[in-house]
Amino acid sequence: MSLKIGFARVDITPDVSVPLAGLGNTLSRMSDNILDRLLSTCLACSDDNGNTVLLYNSDLIRAVPKYLDQVRAIIFEKYGIAPENVMFANTHTHSATDYLQGEHESIKHSAPILIEKMATVAGEALADRVPATLSVGDAFPQTLNFVRHYTRDPETNELIGHPYAPDNQLQIVMITREGAKDIMIMNWQAHPCFTSGYNKHDVSADYIHSFREMVERESDCLFAFFLGASGDINARSRIKSEVIAQDRDTYADLMRQYIRKALANQQPIEGDKVEILRKDVELIIDHSDDHRIDDAQIVVDFWKKTYDRKATDAMAKQYGINSPYHANAIIGRSKQPESLVISVNAVSLGKLGFVFAPYEMFCKNGMYIKANSPMRATIVSTCSNDGYSYFADDFAFTEQCYEVDVRRFARGTAEKLAETFVDMLEVLNRD
Repeated sequence: MSLKIGFARVDITPDVSVPLAGLGNTLSRMSDNILDRLLSTCLACSDDNGNTVLLYNSDLIRAVPKYLDQVRAIIFEKYGIAPENVMFANTHTHSATDYLQGEHESIKHSAPILIEKMATVAGEALADRVPATLSVGDAFPQTLNFVRHYTRDPETNELIGHPYAPDNQLQIVMITREGAKDIMIMNWQAHPCFTSGYNKHDVSADYIHSFREMVERESDCLFAFFLGASGDINARSRIKSEVIAQDRDTYADLMRQYIRKALANQQPIEGDKVEILRKDVELIIDHSDDHRIDDAQIVVDFWKKTYDRKATDAMAKQYGINSPYHANAIIGRSKQPESLVISVNAVSLGKLGFVFAPYEMFCKNGMYIKANSPMRATIVSTCSNDGYSYFADDFAFTEQCYEVDVRRFARGTAEKLAETFVDMLEVLNRD
């Protein structure tokens, strides 16, 4: 038996000005410049038993299920790949097209183009499949990602430190292919947010672009990126003395030495069987704020009139609401059912495991999955497939961190899902 892997990618940069995602749905930033191109990568992985999985990774902040369903349907019709065998991950750049704004004329124009391109690239990746072997190595960069929650000096209220450590593991999986370019998979956890901001209107893949350019220029490998569990992790600290990379290119340059370390300690990954596991999980929606809908609507209305964040936050505090995002989340949750059943996915390529979290998972839960996985290596991919929100962990609830303000799910959901993913990896490992 042999594992066969193909690679293809397509430019998904919008050809018109579009609303940009990454700063909440209550603010529309319209693009006015293309800093760099947005790409969608597809890995087609097959074994001799005819099992095939497509692993996408796109320079988008989040998935939009209705569009992904259309891509899956076209792929099934054209290539016979079952919808449940198609995984969509995102680099989570905060400077990409906001496809959730489906009523915007630019999105009505851009979405069909995106769907067609992402479906077409599947055929190109399938046609590119050749025998391949896998290996993995890692390194542990320090001070290249930061927990965005802080402790404060009780007298001055200055930020003085982080309550826990981020996940500093950089994983590099090398796919060595017969008669074709090798592929480097990078798994790293830090929000791509160098090129975004309230007054920034650039389309950009953020630091992923710099990583991709650097790797492909210096190694002659093709590059694929999977964002790890980073719901609480940034590429830059808000503590000024800790900010060591002011821009994405500097960030990539600092990462260079760690990529080399991970490449220097590569170890083979055994096995050549492709397996896909899907499980339905019931998640409880948090409705504890439903009684504050009227107050939340006042805050949202004020925000939309002013787009003045400081003034809105000050006004919101009068209602016990922290921000316009918090207010918007209260309104959104009130429209949700008591619980939601979602499908979560895990994939194995031999002893390489992937888990696809449909929301932003926090680093502690990602580290739990990797520490308890029976696989030789495990890639945790967040912001994947059919959902978008925060999976706030127990610490965030205890400290009332802002992700809890905009959460969708009840306390304990993140830990439950992490345990579910470990159970799924156990099943794949046994098979």
